[in-house]
Amino acid sequence: MQIMVRLAGSLAERAGAPRVAVELPEPATVSEIIGELQRLHPRIAVSMARAIAVVAGRHASPNDVVSASQEIALLLPVAGGSQELFRVL
Repeated sequence: MQIMVRLAGSLAERAGAPRVAVELPEPATVSEIIGELQRLHPRIAVSMARAIAVVAGRHASPNDVVSASQEIALLLPVAGGSQELFRVL
């Protein structure tokens, strides 16, 4: 299945695009998607350790399963921490 990953801020800059497609067998977890993204885009691999995954408007854990119809957003925390970021979303 193909999962669209939306990258925010410097992740998008380093990857060269605000959205990238990741191809994985179904079902795929957030962790598997991030791992494949790191393999495809090594320039963002280091930053991914701090990235916050959001699926369907909610913080996603590494073991959450993402379906082909969903998009995953990867955000980097900013001043104020991740909880402040989610209040904006």
